[in-house]
Amino acid sequence: MPQGESLRLTRVFPAPPALVFRAWTGAEAMRKWFCPYDHWGLEVEVDARLGGSYRIVMKDTDTGKDHIVSGTFREVRPPERLVFSWHWQDQPGFPETIVTVDFRDLGGKTEVTLTHEALPTPELRDRHIHGWNGCLDRLAKLW
Repeated sequence: MPQGESLRLTRVFPAPPALVFRAWTGAEAMRKWFCPYDHWGLEVEVDARLGGSYRIVMKDTDTGKDHIVSGTFREVRPPERLVFSWHWQDQPGFPETIVTVDFRDLGGKTEVTLTHEALPTPELRDRHIHGWNGCLDRLAKLW
């Protein structure tokens, strides 16, 4: 089990697992939702396969600064599970962390459980809770 802080968030979306899974693995869909409240996604590159990579550039709407996150897919099991590394390229010293997203079929709806592990401090965990909640709020607006 990874060391450090972790967070877990669960949401239910009014769409079947295959559709919700595709929203997590397709660049066009991700551009619409994969950034927190005070940011906007500018660029999304994603190759959602085992060993494939992703890169997302988000702009902070207050400061204009770009934040870049990237990683590698460690598990891709449609439409049930995604596991990927998470590394902030624009934040020197930020360690690689791990994100697991589980998709559970609720008969036409999907329960998504997101777990983000190995965050180095409680403060960074809390900032990621804020960011992930913003992302998930935007994801909910797709349906």
